[in-house]
This record gives sequence, structure tokens and C-alpha cells, in this order.
Amino acid sequence: MKRILSLIFITSILIFSLLLPNTLFARTQDNNAFSIYINKFSLDPNPIPVGDLAVSRVKVKEGERIIDIKFLGKDIPFYPFGPNEYWFLLGVGLKNKPGIYPLTIKLKRLSHYVTIKTDIQVAYRFFPEQFLHLPKNMVDLKGPILKRVLQDERIVERIVSRVHRKVLWTPPFIWPVRGKIISTFGLKRILNGEPRSQHRGLDLKAPYGTPVKATNSGKVALVRNCYLSGRTVIIDHGGGLYSLYAHLSRIYVLPGEYVKKGQVIGLSGKSGRATGPHLHWGISYLGVRVDPKELMSILGES
Repeated sequence: MKRILSLIFITSILIFSLLLPNTLFARTQDNNAFSIYINKFSLDPNPIPVGDLAVSRVKVKEGERIIDIKFLGKDIPFYPFGPNEYWFLLGVGLKNKPGIYPLTIKLKRLSHYVTIKTDIQVAYRFFPEQFLHLPKNMVDLKGPILKRVLQDERIVERIVSRVHRKVLWTPPFIWPVRGKIISTFGLKRILNGEPRSQHRGLDLKAPYGTPVKATNSGKVALVRNCYLSGRTVIIDHGGGLYSLYAHLSRIYVLPGEYVKKGQVIGLSGKSGRATGPHLHWGISYLGVRVDPKELMSILGES
């Protein structure tokens, strides 16, 4: 009798669950289920080296749509690319270690939700060292100068951490100046014999007064005279992607101004902490600095 009552109770629960909306039952699937829900997945480059940017395309099954994508603890903006197809960018910062990291994609099919996972490999990348000798007052920062530097950093990081989903750029990206790379991304700088933070951009050779162009269309997010980077411009290209131009001698744009790809935003110089005239060019994605050269490799002009 007890067994019969138990069966009736379990059967009642099952029937009740079938009557509930499917939205209450979201499932998480591992790598083995990834191909069940995904028709096509591409990643370039694959694996992603430390400090690099990658572009991915995903094609889902008919009737499915992507709700959410996460990687390295960040919400990844994604955009339609065609029937049942989406594209998005993935960035790996200098602080990330080589290894295997999950990419999670939440899908919706009718009223049913499912979260699937696949592994993304982050590859080791060698970064050389650079030894520089600068005036002591430009290296050992104290008092009001240190306070100003920290304030500059907080303002810049707050700006590049904002994500406006609307994409303002169109491929291809262009080089801001046509100059030789004189200092690479990720370079381990040794200043006056002491290790410092890695170089978070590219230094491009640019004689004093060289016109500096916007690498792509966007909105000017910041114009500031920083202690270390000098006269600096940051452009918001949408989707969490920003470009940064530093050590300028002149600035021709204002905060909030929309600029077009190739528009001259200023002139190169040696403002701030610089040993000579050049352009420091940086790229930030979702608040993480990535290699501008890799951006050009996957989305830039040939």
C-alpha cells in the first residue's frame, strides 16, 4: 500500500512538472553536448595567446537564439551575423595564465533554456625585456605626482571598463600612423634597473607633428593631459572596444565628439614621460588591454 502511495505521489510530481513552464528548467551541458546545439563554431586565432584578441563566429540550430555568453568572468557582447549566426570578440589580458578556460553560451529554443560549454585554450606567449634609463624623478614617483598618476589611471580604467553595446566601427581597422613598431606590446620594462609593469600598447615611430588618425569610427570618451602618457585621447568604438593614443603634441577633438575612421585626431609628440617623439597606441577590450597588432591581424587592413 505504501509503495502504491509513493508511486502515486511521484507520478503526481512528474505530471505537475510537465504542466509548469519550461523556463523553470534550465540545463547546463558540457563539451560533449556543444555540437548538439551548435552547427558551426570558429575562433581566430585558436588557441588565443596571452594578451591577444580573437574573433569568433557561432551558428546555432534553426529556432535557437543566443541569450548570453561568458568568458574569463566577463559578459561577452555578441551580434547577429546572418541566419542563426552570431559573432563576438574574446580578449585575454596580460594577467591571464596559459591554460584551458570555459566559454559558456546560454541558448533559448522556444520556452526552453540550455547553457552549453566548450573549452578555449589560452597559449603561452614570450615577452622580451627592455632596459631603460630615465631621470629618477620620472621613475620614483612620490607625493603629489604619485597621487596624480594614480588618479589618471583610475579615470582611464573607469572609462575603458564601460560597455556600450552599439558597435560604431566597421572593418577594416587602420593604423593610426604609418611608422615602424619601436616598442612591442607586453614588453617587460626594466626602468633604472627595477622591473616595472608590462608595456600595454605599441610604440610607433612618428616624427614630432605627425598626423594621428582614428583607427576606426567611434565616440571620443576621454581627452586628458596625463602625467605619464601626456596628452591622451581615448575613443569608444562600441561593444567594449576602445583605442588609446598617447604622448600627443596637439589634440583636435573634444570629449563626446563622434569621429570617423581615418580622421586626424591630433599630432604625435613627446608629452608626458617619453624619451622622444612617438605614438603610444593602445587597445582595450572589456577593460583589458590587448595587443593592437593582433587587432590588425584579425580585423585590420591588409
